[in-house]
Amino acid sequence: MESRPLNLLNDLPYEVRIHVANKLDTSDLVAYAQASKSSHKLFQVDIAINKLLHHIARGEQDLAEKMIRATPSLLLEAGEVTDYSGRYFKNITAFQYALWALDSHMWKMILKYLPKDKAAQQLSIHLNKEKDYTALHGNHYNFDLLIQALRKGRKVSYESWVVMVGQPQKQVPAHIANEYCRGDVPFSKKRNFHESTLPRTLTFYNFNTHVDQNWFPLKENPLLGVDYAISQGRQYLGLGWTGGASQPGTVAGYEHRGEGDVDAMIKLAIARKKDLEELKSSLLYTKAIKSEDEQLNEIKQLITVLSKQINFSRFNFNIERRKIKLAFLQKVVSLKDEGMDLITSIMLAKEEFQLDERRSITAGVFSNRVGNLINSILR
Repeated sequence: MESRPLNLLNDLPYEVRIHVANKLDTSDLVAYAQASKSSHKLFQVDIAINKLLHHIARGEQDLAEKMIRATPSLLLEAGEVTDYSGRYFKNITAFQYALWALDSHMWKMILKYLPKDKAAQQLSIHLNKEKDYTALHGNHYNFDLLIQALRKGRKVSYESWVVMVGQPQKQVPAHIANEYCRGDVPFSKKRNFHESTLPRTLTFYNFNTHVDQNWFPLKENPLLGVDYAISQGRQYLGLGWTGGASQPGTVAGYEHRGEGDVDAMIKLAIARKKDLEELKSSLLYTKAIKSEDEQLNEIKQLITVLSKQINFSRFNFNIERRKIKLAFLQKVVSLKDEGMDLITSIMLAKEEFQLDERRSITAGVFSNRVGNLINSILR
């Protein structure tokens, strides 16, 4: 009699069985596959990819890498996963979840095993919003929700701060909680957030209860956003509040309300978005990059064109703007002749000419042919 439900399940269409399988916990899937020979082959890949996604979404990098090292082909498969915050992702690969979470530590590990052409393909599909999960959750986690809460939280009562900050803290991907909870370095704006490794700890010290507890899963932290929020704190060692290595430095309920956390969170957001831009450049734009000598020759040709336009123009219209363009490009060539690489030469010239997106001069210099050329080199 105990085998009858298994036989009935085996009689269902393949798509229905896969749907049922994806609703089961990993342990239940394994038990079912072991009990039914016909289901073992059907579900073994689905079990593995969902288990891998489980590790990826929880920031369990070592466990994920162990699976990937044993079976690299899992990185080519898509599955389903619900993350710590209850977000459901369907038809997503391990690499794509790391992209969504902006977990660059995780995707750098994955790229050791995922062929570059496959990574580029998965990245392109992700960026082009060709998957349902991007419609539900966007292309990546939105840091702004927590950043704005941290900003506003500095101006409200402690009780309001608990809710205002604690609720969005329940929605962070695992790697952000890891950054808060790591005990080796503080969560501070003084960091560049490009350390080579990320300790995957989720443990913090609850100042209210005076015990260590885990940020995730939320069932172990049900009062986050109700009785307390979490901020980067320090331990009391008898000489005042100071950093300590014996326990993670993050505390819940500490009354300074995370004044420095907002600056650190902004710095972390910038670092991870920059990581994504560098990844896009590495995977999607490499074919378009010309040699440095070719790029330098194009700059010199453009200098010649601008010089002629200035010398033979009958009108004053745009002459001053062209002179700025010419002087800027000449400075780039001059710096290059001094032995610097081309990108450094451009960045130094931009700094000297004070060119940034907030100045109107940028629209004049970085427009049309000049802008296209400079942007293609910097990309």
